[in-house]
Amino acid sequence: MTEPFEDAQHCERTLDPKHAAYFDERGIPIDFARKHGFFSVESTEAEELLDCEVGYDFTGIAMQSPTNGYTRIRVDDPEPDAPRYLSSKGVPVQLWASASFDYSSADVIYVTEAPAKAAKLLVHDLAAVGLGGVSTTLVKDEKGRSVLGPSWEVLGDLTGRQVMLVLDANRSYNMGVARAENRLGQALEFAGTDVRVVQLDIVVEELGPDDYIVREGLEAFKTLVESAVPFDLIARILDATDLAVLLEDLPWLTACAEATAATQSRIRTALRQRKFRTREFD
Repeated sequence: MTEPFEDAQHCERTLDPKHAAYFDERGIPIDFARKHGFFSVESTEAEELLDCEVGYDFTGIAMQSPTNGYTRIRVDDPEPDAPRYLSSKGVPVQLWASASFDYSSADVIYVTEAPAKAAKLLVHDLAAVGLGGVSTTLVKDEKGRSVLGPSWEVLGDLTGRQVMLVLDANRSYNMGVARAENRLGQALEFAGTDVRVVQLDIVVEELGPDDYIVREGLEAFKTLVESAVPFDLIARILDATDLAVLLEDLPWLTACAEATAATQSRIRTALRQRKFRTREFD
């Protein structure tokens, strides 16, 4: 297990019983969670942390990245039409990462949708980081392309390294998540990584890798990792064992639809190589 970040401020933080149960249900030791930047807050402290006014009383879990101090709050019971997650207005979402894990020497980086999901993988010594939602932590470069934001620098040079996208199961049917996955995958490829996608084989709303490991076990999760598919559109065609299944894959189809004309031409060529009628793809 990764040794937790030893920081005086985090060591003084606490998790109340309800929030301790939240982590216990996910198989994340309480001290591990607390020392990795998770702690209980009430509305007054939350508003001070985020420098904003929410307008109602609440309790929640603060998720503070040990590497950059960026904080989001998971509200326990948000009011109707109020967001579940709160963050500082005008401050870009930062990547959550452990301060004690040596990501620079990790052979594989696992990218999850949220800090608690990443923490679950870190418990099992998997080099995981957490987004603040699939569409976060990217910025635009001078050419208008989505690229990795500065908070990704904590991982060191990513060139030539393998990155596993381990997103929630709703990626298979949620168009917004599928589009965000495509932008994230492209940004990671632009950074020089070998991107692969871990497909959770239980399609349940909001089921993530942390839930999957609790439900099916670590070995079952590792089996999914071993069968991860390439993010690259052409490689995915050449790697597919069943093209009919691929052509029903929402994230892949979404990425194809958003690809350049030149890439779409290469996709059709690859499909013809696999003896597939490209008019069915159109």
